[in-house]
Amino acid sequence: MLQDYFEGGYNRRDLAELMKVHFKTLGDKGTAYWDLLADHTATKIREIGRVSGYEKAGIEVVRVKARLDSKTSETCRRLHGTVIAVMDLRRQVEQYMAACESGSKEKIKAAWPWWSDAQAENLTSQNAINRQVARGKIGLPPYHARCRTITVAEFFAQAGDNSDGSAPTTGPEPSKNQPPLGRIRNYADVERVIVSKLGHLGGDNPIRIAKAERGMHGSFMWTYSSGDVYFSTTKTWVSYTEATGIPVTVKWSPAGAMMDAFIKINRGEQLTFLEEYALESLWHEIQHNRQNAGVSIGIGKKSQRRMLMEVVNQWTARRTYPAVLKELGIEPVHMEMVKAQGLGYRGWIRNFDTLLAKLGISDDNILEQLVQINEGVNRWNFKAPVTDMLFRAQQTSADRSDIGKAIDALDDDVKFNQLLARVTP
Repeated sequence: MLQDYFEGGYNRRDLAELMKVHFKTLGDKGTAYWDLLADHTATKIREIGRVSGYEKAGIEVVRVKARLDSKTSETCRRLHGTVIAVMDLRRQVEQYMAACESGSKEKIKAAWPWWSDAQAENLTSQNAINRQVARGKIGLPPYHARCRTITVAEFFAQAGDNSDGSAPTTGPEPSKNQPPLGRIRNYADVERVIVSKLGHLGGDNPIRIAKAERGMHGSFMWTYSSGDVYFSTTKTWVSYTEATGIPVTVKWSPAGAMMDAFIKINRGEQLTFLEEYALESLWHEIQHNRQNAGVSIGIGKKSQRRMLMEVVNQWTARRTYPAVLKELGIEPVHMEMVKAQGLGYRGWIRNFDTLLAKLGISDDNILEQLVQINEGVNRWNFKAPVTDMLFRAQQTSADRSDIGKAIDALDDDVKFNQLLARVTP
């Protein structure tokens, strides 16, 4: 039957019908039963196929990735982020296939057990999870009926690790006092804090869903028109210079940095630059919710309109992100570094700051006006009001047209510097 599914191009509904015929000795079962069985079996087939794919690609370890929301089971919530060796998954697959050949229901269940939420309560630490992996009790999803968890290739961590911060529950809170942000154990808790503590900052388009996901197109964070905010768990190399003048290059993810920031806020500890910057990046996304979205038909991803929209949003976010910190009960510590060395749209913002300096314009002279433009004007039509504002605020005698041309070239360093020379010093 499974060979028919593999080779016959069947879908899950076809598989349900095959099962109904193949297992007719089970009696008269309803459609829901066969659909559930087919879904579970198809998920197993998918994950078995992934093991072969991992092996062919030379992947040695994978990370368990749950879909974290209100429907997530306790089992998947605790396993989320766990790193498992591919050889352990291959062992599980071989034991499962051997059990299927034997026809023993008990052996089949033992080779790929389901986990109840009650059983998951025993997974009180990463070591406890690792012991179950070693015993062959935890391996590939599905871990229960209608399981949505998957595995993904892991390139940095080792088997048994959970280094992306999505640690399982470790028992009751040691302190009798409830921490200000509640327990921060995994990305689900980070998502909860964002929605519950900061979601309302989106104004008429509040954040209803916040999710930790692998980076999309290299983005640190991204927002959809629905107001849903996503933040990347992917670690990337980033560089900046410490206040002491020491250059630093580290691997960083906004999801991990936000989790670390929330944990430190609970402990009353000072945030690092990258932790504070992650919260500024979140404010950048929240500001997208506050914008007048307008109609984006015909607005390309590399258009000048989109570029200027991001420049205005990013520049104002770096100067107003204390609004987020205030909701979390802290004050900014690294604001000057965030303004000067923020990672998002770094080159564009650098050029915009250079243009302001050339025109003799200070931040205080335009911040309030730029915030009003960012939140009030159709975000695809920033060019005219921004150009007018800079023309009026300048302390030089630059032509309006030269200012406008320099704005259009903010994303092209060579062209920008050529045009900047035209702006009267």
